[in-house]
Amino acid sequence: SGTHLRIWFLDQASGGLSRQPVAFLLSAHCLISMTWGSVGCFEILRTERSLGRHNQAPVAVLFKLLELHLDRVADLLEAVYEEIERRWADTEDAGQDDLEARLGETHRLEGERHKVRLALMDLQQVLAGLDREEVVPEALSRRFEAIKRDLESLLLHSDFISEKLDFLVNMLVSRLNLIDNRVGKILSVVALVFLPPTLIGSIYGMNFHHMPELDRPW
Repeated sequence: SGTHLRIWFLDQASGGLSRQPVAFLLSAHCLISMTWGSVGCFEILRTERSLGRHNQAPVAVLFKLLELHLDRVADLLEAVYEEIERRWADTEDAGQDDLEARLGETHRLEGERHKVRLALMDLQQVLAGLDREEVVPEALSRRFEAIKRDLESLLLHSDFISEKLDFLVNMLVSRLNLIDNRVGKILSVVALVFLPPTLIGSIYGMNFHHMPELDRPW
């Protein structure tokens, strides 16, 4: 018997962020985990335990994993923010192809941010479940509260990045619309230049017998 948990861990893969589910069984004397792949937080914890830095209580081991998970999420959000700032800085002289490529990259960043937020919301539910089950000992209550505060701050940071991405998308779309408007103006001017010759050619190209100047030799 014990408390059953499921936590989505995030890892950086070649195609972007990957979500790895991990199931836990937490009891007073042990912590059992089941995963379907390699999880970076477990590798870090295994390294620390091999160096002698480990916690004996199962809840403390779980908290250490959650802290490592939040550290990784914070790094991922910071990487997304830095990429946004880099793409934001040099859009002034970008052409249409470059702007369209950046728009696609922005949508990719929004997808990664969405995965991060889903993982954070899942962790929020896990922490709420631990609170309801009252499995956190008094000695670890301050550490538990610190984890919840870190989670809330990361959720706020994720919302800020979402607003930044929305503004960046709107800016890129506006720049693309301006380029399209310039092309439309050029085409309008060209059409205006050729409008009088087209009108004259249309009039004199009509197949009527009685027209002024029709019998003139020129």
